Amino acid sequence: MIKLMPVVLFVITATSNSETINPNIENYTPENRYDINGDGTVTDKVTGLMWQQCSLGQTWQSTDGTTSCEGTVTSYTWDDAHSASTINSDYGFSDWRLPNLKELESIAALDRYSPAINTVVFPDTPGANFWTSSPSTIFGFYSWFVGFSYGYVATDYRNNGLHVRLVRTDL
Repeated sequence: MIKLMPVVLFVITATSNSETINPNIENYTPENRYDINGDGTVTDKVTGLMWQQCSLGQTWQSTDGTTSCEGTVTSYTWDDAHSASTINSDYGFSDWRLPNLKELESIAALDRYSPAINTVVFPDTPGANFWTSSPSTIFGFYSWFVGFSYGYVATDYRNNGLHVRLVRTDL
């Protein structure tokens, strides 16, 4: 007796930023989850966190109703990422910090890749690795990152250069 296996068809759509979306995976990071503040920051209504829309090294731009993050994303060692966050006073706040693993993972969009983030909310985000403040408890010179190419998490050597997105607790 021959058994036939069901075939599942996935339809994947691409957006203008070359981001690919799989409509068969639930979108946990839709635009209505965020208050887009209009000043280069967004507030996550689920977590209460305020995020910078641009990665460090980029500058937020708003022209004729279109927003973008201009410039080149900067790479930082883990220690330099912490230092950059403590001296950052962008958007009128001086309490920006490096997010922990759970916080940064909360904005990863697993229904999309290249990058695995909502690019309407976080425009021009590269599909690259971003540091968290969470150190590895197994390897002393490693810390956790979120890979926004596919939304995965892993550890990397702290002296390697990864990207940074800052967060603050919105009071």
